[in-house]
Amino acid sequence: ANAGAGQRRHAAILREKHPRTAIHPQKRRCPNLRTKSIRLGGLNGYKYFSSVGCLIRAIRIIRGFAATGVRPGRAEYIMPHMQCDPITQPKNAGGSDGASDAPLIAILETSGRQGAVGLARGPHLLAEFALRGAMRHAAEMFPALAALCQQQGVMPSDIQQMYVSAGPGSFTGLRVAFAGARAVAQALGCRLVAVPTLDALAENAPPGARYVAALLDAKRGQVYAAAYETIRDGERPESVRRRRILGPSLIDPAALLDALPRPLAMLGEGIDYHRGALAAGPPGDIIELDRAAWPPRAAAVHRLGWQMAQRGEFTDLHSFLPVYVRRPEAEEVWEAKQKNA
Repeated sequence: ANAGAGQRRHAAILREKHPRTAIHPQKRRCPNLRTKSIRLGGLNGYKYFSSVGCLIRAIRIIRGFAATGVRPGRAEYIMPHMQCDPITQPKNAGGSDGASDAPLIAILETSGRQGAVGLARGPHLLAEFALRGAMRHAAEMFPALAALCQQQGVMPSDIQQMYVSAGPGSFTGLRVAFAGARAVAQALGCRLVAVPTLDALAENAPPGARYVAALLDAKRGQVYAAAYETIRDGERPESVRRRRILGPSLIDPAALLDALPRPLAMLGEGIDYHRGALAAGPPGDIIELDRAAWPPRAAAVHRLGWQMAQRGEFTDLHSFLPVYVRRPEAEEVWEAKQKNA
């Protein structure tokens, strides 16, 4: 009781001296809880949130836009690294073919170390943004999405669909995106599409690669992998599609190479972690694509997600879950303890 009273007094002193920066003493002592801030016109005061609480804060921001009618142009972002130009902003994004009546779509890609978000209007990608920090999905995902909405002159409450990279990949990254998307869907009633991560990653391969393998590190000497054959339905670039011939699987890298045809183009973050096992084979038989193609992109998630949406492949809120392939380690450890008890 005395310790709790001391902490409360300490917090009160901090609030008096620094009313806009005071946080709980326990959080101040924890180096892993770094704060970010956002200020929005029409919403009272400053919004401070840590990597743990940013999803809740972000949903409050989105719901605040809907409740107060605040236009994105009145938002002032206190994070300079979020005020940069988007990676992609196609000139035909507005479209003259009725695209203005198409749904506004938010895209989330957090399966790897480098996350990305995007905004689209129907089949047209408006902008995409690569998150600046490795494994900073929770802290940067929603502020970046809000910044894209501001740049495009739309309200977050206008979002009608969300396309999310569904995995396999980083367990924590996938949970961040799915928890955020589910919360937004509950707040705004938008529809959800779960896009297979490895399918989106394979979209980064050049059209001339006949066989493509997408790899992500699964630890324990294994990879999450899927393999594809490139099929051309015409001469136009959009006529190229990837037909999955294996996976997604949890597999040993050497066994993966034995199962796939040649020549094989490989891409993905899993290459660096298993380079020794993947080095087998004659020169030219296995082609390692440029590192620029390794991170999954929001543009690819949007392209596949739009195709799935046109086929009616939406997922209801209660069934909207990540594709882990492997069970979480915490579950495996718990079961092992139960067996040994």
